Amino acid sequence: MTERGATFGQVFAVREFRVLFGSFALLISGDSIKMLALSVLVYAETGSPGLSAAAYMAGWLPYIVGGMFLLSLADRLPPRAVMVVGELVRVVVCLLLAFAGLSVPVMLGLVLVTGLFAPVFGAARSALLPDVLPGDAFVLARSLMGVTSASAQIAGLAVGGAFLAMAGPRGALAVTAALSAVAALVLRYGLPYRPARGAATHGTPTARDTPSDGVPSYDTAAQDAVGRAVVRGGAVRVTLRVNRLLLVDRRVRGLLLASWLPCMCLAGAEAMIVPYLGGQGQAGVVLALAAGGMAVGEFGVGRFAAPVLRERLSLPLAVLVGLPWLA
Repeated sequence: MTERGATFGQVFAVREFRVLFGSFALLISGDSIKMLALSVLVYAETGSPGLSAAAYMAGWLPYIVGGMFLLSLADRLPPRAVMVVGELVRVVVCLLLAFAGLSVPVMLGLVLVTGLFAPVFGAARSALLPDVLPGDAFVLARSLMGVTSASAQIAGLAVGGAFLAMAGPRGALAVTAALSAVAALVLRYGLPYRPARGAATHGTPTARDTPSDGVPSYDTAAQDAVGRAVVRGGAVRVTLRVNRLLLVDRRVRGLLLASWLPCMCLAGAEAMIVPYLGGQGQAGVVLALAAGGMAVGEFGVGRFAAPVLRERLSLPLAVLVGLPWLA
């Protein structure tokens, strides 16, 4: 690594990262289409702005419950299998939403219940990333994932808007099912088998926990405490125990809140776009523009800012992120 850290070229040279990158792009594109199509479908059938916003948020709210009670499952199961199952669940859900003729309450309930496991699927992907790319390469990989997320949202909203115009919201949901099926194949045949992480969680810091200066990213006592919590007890009990260990650590708690709060506020604003603008095309354009700004910011900071400067920019950029929505 140089003083500026890893490069994007080095990150993309890793085959496993390319597989994670491609499947993640398909995932975000599909979810963008699904939530826009579901929100438009509910708004068309009910004329209710509240239910339309609820439909958009239904895909994200379960992350709170699933993250609180089920997240340790990601450490107990092989990551490739978890991610593939997650994609297949999306296939089934989207096909049911599109073609089963469900009522609005049942559709929202289906999205909420199946969404409880979405944090587990996402955690398996996130936990695999630092194993594939240790050190500063992981930071750039996260930045690339952010650019991918924004770009895939733009593509998903564009494709979703086109299919909404041509085939209606049910046709757009069918597209999401197809994208998830492709992602499942990419993950199944593109990633090698890795065992569950739980058995190797506790102990001394590994290479991925130690930056180039040789100082572990957090102390061994904290790591041992989390490791012991992960390997003992049922999934719900372990998740609650580990969450408590993380939240009582002031440094970790600050990082978690910095990751959660901006996303929560932005998701609330985005949920009102469809009923606020009252049209499919306008909503898709606004959401795509927001994703485009995110892509530019992720790429600019990840590509041109040194690691130290990236840390200094975190707070001011988090403060600025909501100002466009106020305007």
